[in-house]
Amino acid sequence: MIIPFTLNGEKTVIDIPGTKRVIDVLRENFGLQKTKASCYQGACGNCSILLDGHIVSSCTLPAFELKDRTVLTAEGYMKTEEYRRIDRAFNENSYYPCDFCRWGKIFAIHEFINSEENSSTESLTQALKGNQCNCTSPSLLLSIAEQIIKNERGTNPRPEYEHISRK
Repeated sequence: MIIPFTLNGEKTVIDIPGTKRVIDVLRENFGLQKTKASCYQGACGNCSILLDGHIVSSCTLPAFELKDRTVLTAEGYMKTEEYRRIDRAFNENSYYPCDFCRWGKIFAIHEFINSEENSSTESLTQALKGNQCNCTSPSLLLSIAEQIIKNERGTNPRPEYEHISRK
């Protein structure tokens, strides 16, 4: 099946079986290794990508779903200013998620920033729930995410993140 789509800002066309999983396409056909496969059920968040700006599990998504759509992987998102601000907030707060869950958490924060969702603790907790890894403190992630969202949605064009204590 011939599938035209945009990958990390570049228009591309690939000829593959339409039922091949997107995670396999990204890793095998494009060498994008930051997207990880773990549960193969879309439950853990390790294979998260942005499809048309929304977080999806690439391990359950068939390749034909990419047709005429836009995919942003970790490798592409790392080139954005928003990523640099999120990463800086993680580093300033000594928050270092493992390589398996990192991108699911970052993409969940990205999607929340760009949604119309109110930034209540309950709605943010729900948004972050799709990442089943306990390599770091869930309460610290929530605190950092709340601060990132506050800064990103605010009027400050260059958000500065205040250090968040580990309470």
